Amino acid sequence: MDRELPADIKRKARNRTILRIAVAVLLLIVGLVALRAVLRPSLERNRIRTSVVEIGPIEASVTASGVTVPEYEQTITSPVQTKIVRALRKSGDTVKAGESVVVLDKEALESANRRLLDELEVLKNRKQQLTLELQRQQIDFQARYDVQQLQTRFKQSEMERT
Repeated sequence: MDRELPADIKRKARNRTILRIAVAVLLLIVGLVALRAVLRPSLERNRIRTSVVEIGPIEASVTASGVTVPEYEQTITSPVQTKIVRALRKSGDTVKAGESVVVLDKEALESANRRLLDELEVLKNRKQQLTLELQRQQIDFQARYDVQQLQTRFKQSEMERT
């Protein structure tokens, strides 16, 4: 069976535990003081200016001269010339493939489409005219050929008679 430990051994064990806790707390305090010394701000408090700000629009103007150049720019081309009615995305927004960026003027697109359809019809008509002209010329050539063949036979038959 177990027997109870003497009081002096219990006291020594308790003193060791208290000593370990005290050393850990002391190390923690020393570490915090050292961390505060290392993380000391490089700017003095009297050099910082603070003020109260009201909520509202910011109104400021800066006079400057020169050329403003964006850091990154990408050109988006359109297959037709038209006007931009509205921008759906702001500068700096990320977009996914197939996502609309701007709304274009549909009237200009529709008129361009109508113009292209009209041009297509004109080209079809021109093709049909050329086809008919070619057929007419073929018929004329065939008729001339036939007439010449008949004339040749007629002359040959006249020669044979004489």
